[in-house]
Amino acid sequence: MRAFTLDHVPDDRLLSDLAALVATDRRTTAALLAHLAEVQERKLYLPAACSSMFVYATRVLGFSEDAALKRIRAARVARRFPVIFEAIADGRVHLSGVVLLAPHFREGNVEEILAAATHRTRAELEELVARLAPKPDLPTSITRIDPAGPAGPTGDAGQLAPGPPPAPAGATGRLALEPPAAPERSAKRTKALAPGRYALEVTIGQETQDKLVRAQALLRHRNPGGELAEVLDCALDALLMKLEKERFGAAERPRVAKARGEDADPRYVPREVRREVHARDGEQCTFVSDGGVRCTERAFLELDHRTAVARGGQPTVDGTRILCHAHNQYEAERQLGADFMRDKREKARARRTRSAHVDTPEPVRTAANQAAWVATRMPTSSVENAAARVETCEPAPTVAARPMPTIADVPMTTTARLPMNTVAGDHVGAEDTAPTGGAELAGTSRNLGSGRTSAPTTSAPIELDREVTLAMRGMGFGAGETSRAIAESAGATAATFEARLRAALAAW
Repeated sequence: MRAFTLDHVPDDRLLSDLAALVATDRRTTAALLAHLAEVQERKLYLPAACSSMFVYATRVLGFSEDAALKRIRAARVARRFPVIFEAIADGRVHLSGVVLLAPHFREGNVEEILAAATHRTRAELEELVARLAPKPDLPTSITRIDPAGPAGPTGDAGQLAPGPPPAPAGATGRLALEPPAAPERSAKRTKALAPGRYALEVTIGQETQDKLVRAQALLRHRNPGGELAEVLDCALDALLMKLEKERFGAAERPRVAKARGEDADPRYVPREVRREVHARDGEQCTFVSDGGVRCTERAFLELDHRTAVARGGQPTVDGTRILCHAHNQYEAERQLGADFMRDKREKARARRTRSAHVDTPEPVRTAANQAAWVATRMPTSSVENAAARVETCEPAPTVAARPMPTIADVPMTTTARLPMNTVAGDHVGAEDTAPTGGAELAGTSRNLGSGRTSAPTTSAPIELDREVTLAMRGMGFGAGETSRAIAESAGATAATFEARLRAALAAW
């Protein structure tokens, strides 16, 4: 306590000590940013049961949300341009200035910007930013200002009217020229008003506004006053029920689980398993640090196999858990290796880049396309008869798409024999890899959320499904679409290729 009482310190010593502390604080800040950047680069927050560097800075290091964001942003840009560390350490720029200038730093202008920002105030740095990235003038608008003050429209605050409230008749006021206010970001805008009461502020579009007005009208028999809080509460109840059914297999009357075949896809997690895992783990990541601290993340949750599928993991209740995306990736790297997972992510990124630059869109799948292909696969006395059936179909619209295969391209007999249980990827939650060879044509899927997979049980249906798979892939259907169509039509009685294909197309 005595160390912070300075009334006995002489003036000259007080000033010299203050200058020394300021210099130390600048060097300490630069070192702190370097440590934050390195911890984030190594992802050392993950073993501490934190899903991000922000969570680690606020929960473990004890920073406030604003202080954590400011330091993390400054640390990121300073790691890219290490000369910023030196500028902070010797006091040429302050932390707020680095955050303000961060979006404008480039390889060729860092030294120039730092020289211009040396010993500048925040206001002066804002003028520097305006010179670096000029913005157009704001349009001028005329707004009526009530002399009594900016009071809101009369009436219940919970009412929602389609459009702005009209000005009161005969109202006096003055006109002011002012630029329109910039729209607020509709991110987290809730504010505690009283125990259990919160104010919600959000910007919505016209379609959302129309939906609110309609929901308000439809709920009038239960909510005569049209309170928006009650409308929102009802809407969230319905949304949560739908999401719980999709994500966790929730149901009022769960069906009896079917026995899994030996050749079932181990990446598919049955609904009954998802329900039990959700009831056991709750809607929270289950990763626990060595110190016994559980991750608090409740967003971006994923189902994870405790043992990687590539190592024999099975989708059982004991073998499945809930992890956040960050810890799912972390566990994948621990089991399969960081280099292996990095290579998979790079390959997936390269595939997304290639697909984004593909100029040829997917072919338009119409009833005419499908009928043409069914016709070519029907038993006919000759290829000419098959061609005649195609000519009777309605022509497909002309689009800028890759050409559909012709009769000459259609194999009249299928000789390929493809494994139906080949899967892509090695760990749940890892980046998907593109199926190649037989895996792609077999239409296998590893999407745990969809709950659909193809699992033939007899040799004859397997051969028939392979024929249908080849035909649908040739028609332009994706691997996942083909797999779902075959799975959903599995119960249809179809002894021939034609009937089986028709059933699959109808299911699609």
